[in-house]
Amino acid sequence: MVNGLDDDSFAAAEGRAIEGAVHLLRALHPMNPFPKKDEAGHLRHGFGRLIERRPLSEKAAAAALEAEVQSTSDVLRTRVFSLLAVRPEGEHKLKYLYAIGDLMDAEKLRDWDDLWAAMARGDWDEVEIDLVQSHWGAFTGRDKDKVRSVIRLIREIGR
Repeated sequence: MVNGLDDDSFAAAEGRAIEGAVHLLRALHPMNPFPKKDEAGHLRHGFGRLIERRPLSEKAAAAALEAEVQSTSDVLRTRVFSLLAVRPEGEHKLKYLYAIGDLMDAEKLRDWDDLWAAMARGDWDEVEIDLVQSHWGAFTGRDKDKVRSVIRLIREIGR
């Protein structure tokens, strides 16, 4: 303890200061879901976060990834509920569906009626074939390692 300041007191003061700073910064920078240049020409997104000057922390990246996967889950919620109602054994495939939905576009996956019909029938081979035949180059570019990773995800759905 230094001058009556112990670890708990310091942590509480630090927490209050961080919360206050976040409040001030949110008031200064409105939420921008997409990158946008500020008046000084700096690219920012979110609540004014600098994209090109400040590295993204692993903690921030992990929180953003989790939020994106949750968003994918929200988009697919009705389809997944209907699927599990008729194919409860398909629950272990959901993580692969969510990952694929995040990569390809959750709305595109949600609106793919024939794919969901095949899943409801339990025809996982057809699901795998349909997904493999998707145009993955549009999502992965020419990176062969990324394409292989996506194919591995798809294969897991067929198992």
